[in-house]
Amino acid sequence: MNVIDAAKTLIRGRDGSDRGRGGAVGRLVDAAWAGMWLCRVGFVLCAIAIALEATALIASFPADIGRVLSWESVGYGTNDAAGMTRIEGYLVEDKQAGVQPETAYLMFEADGSVPLAGGLARTASLAFGMAVLAVGARFFHRIGLSGRPFERPRARELFIIGALALAAAIVPNAIGLAISTWAYNTYLIQYQFVWGAWGPGAVDGWLVALGAFVLMMARVFDYGCILQDQDDRLL
Repeated sequence: MNVIDAAKTLIRGRDGSDRGRGGAVGRLVDAAWAGMWLCRVGFVLCAIAIALEATALIASFPADIGRVLSWESVGYGTNDAAGMTRIEGYLVEDKQAGVQPETAYLMFEADGSVPLAGGLARTASLAFGMAVLAVGARFFHRIGLSGRPFERPRARELFIIGALALAAAIVPNAIGLAISTWAYNTYLIQYQFVWGAWGPGAVDGWLVALGAFVLMMARVFDYGCILQDQDDRLL
């Protein structure tokens, strides 16, 4: 089944003439193939997004990354359309030469956020998304081949997906906070420790809830495997 057929099956469903066990298995298999293709497409989109994010991060440095991070930080003020002064923090090679935004690196936004921290956190979040979709594609592919959802490897794959979803809510935020804190203590305040400016997004709460839900579903699948074994013995 290709991606077009899978999408049609997912939207319209299978012919409902067979309502018995065979029909139910057939509908399950169709849904599994559709889920597999959706996961594969999502995986590719995440890979493209990671490549674009990484390219943008690298392109934002006006020179070699290690060299830029050894530069000094200076403030640079600009006036916005409302006449308000915005102070941004740049890394420059020579303070005496002043700040030229096109040849300096923007380390601190006017609101105190650190673009580098945000970019690395987004990249990590996309990487976790790729991992979830890769495991999800395997999960659906195996069900599509066997027509049997309640197998021990499927329960383990659900557990992995749930754990990855929880990690996706925690690890990118930890990376963002760590990078922001490092930048603050390296370039702004060097005589006492301060936490960097970082705030988790609303989506992270949903990821925690989703991860917990999938972990519970993995336990349900464990129980389903027991029932499936009993059913196989009876048949």
